[in-house]
Amino acid sequence: MELFFIILPLLFHSLYGFVITYHGKANIFKYRFRENLGYTLQRVSGVVIFAFLLFHVYSTTVSHKLYGKDISYAGMQAHFQNPWVVALYVIGITASSYHLFNGVWNFAIRWGLAISDRAQRNVYKFCMVGFVLLTALGITALAGFFMHEAPPNPLANH
Repeated sequence: MELFFIILPLLFHSLYGFVITYHGKANIFKYRFRENLGYTLQRVSGVVIFAFLLFHVYSTTVSHKLYGKDISYAGMQAHFQNPWVVALYVIGITASSYHLFNGVWNFAIRWGLAISDRAQRNVYKFCMVGFVLLTALGITALAGFFMHEAPPNPLANH
């Protein structure tokens, strides 16, 4: 299930995104600064997310399977004691949120869901609010690892 519904679609999206990034060019003569900036940030955030996901999967799942790393709540709390790891997660969360909502905005325009300038502005505003809210939610979830003690492990006494 994980392979077919998470890994393969993400890998396809990533590889296709790298092709688009390689061939893409900003068009400063046809589009405004905001659109060119969004285009560039979409590509940059995709590359950042790819690197972040490699780090995340290696430092959790792969490390657990190869080295027996603890990936329980307490193990993740220990993982987040390194400030560089926390910084990488904040960057990964922010890049992922931006990539998602800028992609939704782009989808709405490309597929004709927001045709007029007014509709495009409204969808853009909605997406930027969504980006800020999802980023705040992700960082709040990350902060939870610093605010709560790990729950007792029910398997520890057996």
